Amino acid sequence: MAEVLLKDIVKIYPYVDKKPKKSIIDKLLKRNKPVEPVKKTNLQITDRGVVAVQQFNLEIKDGEFIVLVGPSGCGKSTTLRMVAGLEDITEGELYIDGRLCNAIEPKDRDIAMVFQSYALYPHMTIFDNMAYPLKFVKVEEKQEDGSVKYRHLTKEEVQTKVLEAAELLNITDYLERKPKNLSGGQRQRVAIGRAIVRNPKVLLMDEPLSNLDAKLRNQMRTEIIKLRQKINTTFIYVTHDQIEAMTLGDRIVIMKDGFIQQVGTPQEVFQHPRNLFVSGFIGNPQMNYFDAKLTKNGDDYEIVCKNGYTVKPCEEKQNRLKANNIPEQNIILGVRPDHINLVDEGIEGVVSVSELMGSSSHLHATINGKDIIAIIQNEGIYKNYVGMNLKFGFTGNVVHMFSIDNEYNLEYIEEYKPVVYKK
Repeated sequence: MAEVLLKDIVKIYPYVDKKPKKSIIDKLLKRNKPVEPVKKTNLQITDRGVVAVQQFNLEIKDGEFIVLVGPSGCGKSTTLRMVAGLEDITEGELYIDGRLCNAIEPKDRDIAMVFQSYALYPHMTIFDNMAYPLKFVKVEEKQEDGSVKYRHLTKEEVQTKVLEAAELLNITDYLERKPKNLSGGQRQRVAIGRAIVRNPKVLLMDEPLSNLDAKLRNQMRTEIIKLRQKINTTFIYVTHDQIEAMTLGDRIVIMKDGFIQQVGTPQEVFQHPRNLFVSGFIGNPQMNYFDAKLTKNGDDYEIVCKNGYTVKPCEEKQNRLKANNIPEQNIILGVRPDHINLVDEGIEGVVSVSELMGSSSHLHATINGKDIIAIIQNEGIYKNYVGMNLKFGFTGNVVHMFSIDNEYNLEYIEEYKPVVYKK
């Protein structure tokens, strides 16, 4: 196992001067109209190039399971590849087990990586695929004169390590087969086995389950959790699936546009999102949003929705708002679907879709021109609410208040520090 420290990491992809080739259609039509360049609005573009990762700071503890999660293009895979040594670091410092690794070759970092594609050698057996990385492993032996010599592993040592990894992943029966004779889930186990057979200090996993169907993904998530309990190593896992992030990680790093949005345990990021993006990205179905106003009634805060429905934040939230000295203002009010109930006096909405999800129903309703989702428990009896006018309500301990100006959570606004990119 090893600690991993990423300090002020920046990754910039420089511009490549290439003249765009004219297509055959353009030549035939002889088009002379100016073509507007395609702009990447989600990444910062500077005079040095496109900034894919910006001011990334993270300390990963020894043996911790860290999950990098975010939408496509947010910089999570680029960050993982910089840890692996497959991408150069433009600025900042990377430490693995206390050693500065910016200029260290990937093979010398004592890490292993599992890719999205299985990347198995099709002409080799499963045993040979898993044993291949061990060809490059050297062990030191002290001589009688006190000197140290390095040697390769013996065939018996290689066989022992492969069998141990195969038994761990329950693929011992497949060692004599070729990859083409295995299912997707079995191939992914082989890819993981090939990575752990060297007992690396850090195990990197880049969306390893995205090529599997839903049933296999659930199964492999369970296998990874069991694997983590059996081997002593530090995990860095990349995914765009927030369900994987919530079930696997000790801590989750949520990214957007190259920046870290929030770092915390699954419970922290779910219950206390630091901004509007995190609140919408974590949670399925995603959080509902209402136009509302934060007002003061004496010393306490109140939230007034458009139709006059008023809710008072709980004492814990009151204290945070008071500590931040938050003034009265219009806000974006967030409430998760499973925190919305059917009430006698509440916000009226028309149900357009009623989805039966077993013990609960997902009601899609329109309130003040906005679509919301409420999760209602069926209590053994399913009722179709489509077309009905219902009243929805919620309590003050489940509300999230976001600034309209900067989308920060008003309870934690003191934690934000401006991030300025240095050109």
